[in-house]
Amino acid sequence: MELDKLLIIATHARMLAQAARNSGFSPVVIDCYGDQDTQKLAEQYRQVKSLAVADLTPAIEFFKQQGISQVVYGSGFEQHSDSLIFLAGHFQILGNHPENFIALHNKRDFFQRLRQLNINYPEVRFTAPDDCEGWLIKPEQSQGGVNIQHLTKNSSAYLEAAYYYQRYLNGKALSVLFLADGTQAQVIGYNQQLVTSFTNQPFVFAAILNQAELSLTQQQILTDWINQLTECYGLRGLNSLDFILADDICYVLEINPRPSASMQLYDGALFTAHIEACQGKFSNADFKTGCFRLYQIVYAPAQIQISAEIQWPDGYVDIPTTGAMINPQQPICSIIASGKNLVELSTDLQLKKSFLSTFSI
Repeated sequence: MELDKLLIIATHARMLAQAARNSGFSPVVIDCYGDQDTQKLAEQYRQVKSLAVADLTPAIEFFKQQGISQVVYGSGFEQHSDSLIFLAGHFQILGNHPENFIALHNKRDFFQRLRQLNINYPEVRFTAPDDCEGWLIKPEQSQGGVNIQHLTKNSSAYLEAAYYYQRYLNGKALSVLFLADGTQAQVIGYNQQLVTSFTNQPFVFAAILNQAELSLTQQQILTDWINQLTECYGLRGLNSLDFILADDICYVLEINPRPSASMQLYDGALFTAHIEACQGKFSNADFKTGCFRLYQIVYAPAQIQISAEIQWPDGYVDIPTTGAMINPQQPICSIIASGKNLVELSTDLQLKKSFLSTFSI
């Protein structure tokens, strides 16, 4: 494969830009944050207000004039599917086609297909249940657990077509990272997801660990489901499937039809493997790390401004620019910690987190 410039675009593009660099590409980047490490990784960079078509257009036109012809997209298009269609009109998309992306976010259709394929999922309704007890209210287009709530009598503000209702299951939140070639899938690894609970946001994504305790039978069931869904939706490249493990039974929540945060928990040229899978080829590489690895987002407990005095140590990523003002409950940065076992991982994580207290973060 000829290594060349390509466009990376996401709300937060550092992960994909870094993966592209690690695989020998020269990424040009569009994102909404403009973090220090993102800009250093980018051959050229443009920051945008949002991923809406109107905000993207000037940056897209700039890179088109540079002769860029291919794009890899990441997070943030869940609420801007029209922007994916816009991108497809200007570039070759290395990932899932916009039609497939949109289909996966049509929740009525998605859960109907799960039912037809005999794939487990928590009970779902598209009209409000008579009794609020034990139900969640979830936006149809969202990411990172934002705006998912326990249903209460005071949830009337959410009662609109863009939301649906799902039974709450008390279990482990897990995910599977996998490659797909349009007809079949290759599992990369199983991961455990952790959330942070703010006063009004009880399910916000906080961290992901590249270890999940699953039996061989559970793994085989998940692999079968992923293969069925890959063929059903024509999935390509890196994707992830989120599920709940409750009473030893797996229940599918959703598919993220794009490279997910768990990508950075594994070794090897996963970015190259993503592109090759989009072209119908699977890699023979082993992406296992041989260690425990955790990616954790650090949220601001109060409004803070990033000081020029901060010298960010190794293990910190998504580093904001000097002078940036971070509002409460917004991400400051992220930490990647590792260890041979959970004890070493915890020690590494706590050591890295202790740095934050030095600057009252």
